[in-house]
Amino acid sequence: MSGRQRYPTRSGARPFAPGQAPAGVRPGLAGARQRPGVTPPSGRGLSPRLNAAWRARVRWLGIAIIALTVLVTPVVAARSRIAPITTIEVRGATLLSPDALRQAAGIPLGSNLLAVDLRAVQLSLAALPFVASVQVRAALPDRVVIDVHEAPLLMRWRVAGSEWLIGGDGRVIGAATERILAPTAAAQIDVLPLIDDQRATAELMSGAAFAASTIDPIILDAATRLAGLSPVDAGSASTSFALTILDQYGFTLHATGGGADWAAVFGTYSASIRSTALIPGQVRLLRSLLKGREAAIGWVFLADDQAGTFTPRGVQPPPPPSAEPSQLPSMLPELSPSPSATASGSTP
Repeated sequence: MSGRQRYPTRSGARPFAPGQAPAGVRPGLAGARQRPGVTPPSGRGLSPRLNAAWRARVRWLGIAIIALTVLVTPVVAARSRIAPITTIEVRGATLLSPDALRQAAGIPLGSNLLAVDLRAVQLSLAALPFVASVQVRAALPDRVVIDVHEAPLLMRWRVAGSEWLIGGDGRVIGAATERILAPTAAAQIDVLPLIDDQRATAELMSGAAFAASTIDPIILDAATRLAGLSPVDAGSASTSFALTILDQYGFTLHATGGGADWAAVFGTYSASIRSTALIPGQVRLLRSLLKGREAAIGWVFLADDQAGTFTPRGVQPPPPPSAEPSQLPSMLPELSPSPSATASGSTP
């Protein structure tokens, strides 16, 4: 056996006792053997994580690369033939023409899907008549989808021979002859109630001025109530009603067909003097006046929901009052306090 003294060690390399290491070999950490010329790590200056300054540099470098990509990609895509548009799909259009919407969008087929400014297209379509809201989006790989929500229609309003479509808020949405409307839209429009506004003030606003206007709330309320009346509601045997607004008499309901040919003057309304809340009572009064004598009646004047009168058919109506139309109901001649007395006294 060697006379070298033995020392207890852990598993691994056998350490040298002090002074026993061969030339060129020195004890390492914890006495482990080390190769000549190899310096053990000191453990200082290195970390499994990057220090804060280096991490900040890497982060800013990543941001710069992303920004450069965002700026360069559209230019490259615009000059390339990547993702050509083959389809422009229109959804939700029943009143509007899909072809007209595609044309208004101005997106040529075959153009690059990644290069189209969809936001600008959406703003352009949102400004069209009858469009309540619209969303334009890309559907990869080759489609543009246009989702349209159309403005709901309430009634038709005729002014100076032109028909305009009115929304539920009283706003004039557009002309009934707009080129952007679908050919099938006529069937939807024809069933809407029609108001024939023959007032001089309305005719002065016809055209572009009327297109940008909003119907007065009181007038809209009265028109909505009266335009919704049917012959059955008034106890009439006529086949149709037509509602007009006249400078002389205000709202006037004309009945034709079924042996009837009369006009009922409902008058004008305001928020303070003559409320539209009178209309249901006026309709009941009209029903009582028509009962049993409709074929002989020419004009019916409804001062309010309690007093009214009528003239025989063929008799000209009284001349227009000199006062403002809002004062018409109180100036009509021969107004009776009760429907029964009026009816008996006016029967030809």
